Amino acid sequence: MAYLKSFMTRMSFRLSWNSVQKIDNTIGALGPHYFAPYKREILEVCDEQFKSMVDSMDIPVFKLSNQKKMPLEQFDSIQYLFETLKK
Repeated sequence: MAYLKSFMTRMSFRLSWNSVQKIDNTIGALGPHYFAPYKREILEVCDEQFKSMVDSMDIPVFKLSNQKKMPLEQFDSIQYLFETLKK
C-alpha cells in the first residue's frame, strides 16, 4: 500500500522507480526465478552453463524459497551460488 500511495502521489518516487532497470521474472528462465519451482531436477544441476550464469553476475538477484521442507543449501547449485557471492 505504501508503494502504491507513493507511486501515485510523489512525482520524485515515480520518476525514480521508472528509471530502475526492469528484469525478466519468468519462472524457470535465466533470472530471479531461475530455481522456481524448486524441483530437484533444477536444483541439482551445477553444470558449466549454470556456473557461467552465476559467474557473469548479470543477474542481480535470485529468489529462493523459504517455504520448502527440503533445505536448499544441500544442493550443489545453491552452494556454488553462495560461495560465488562470498568472493
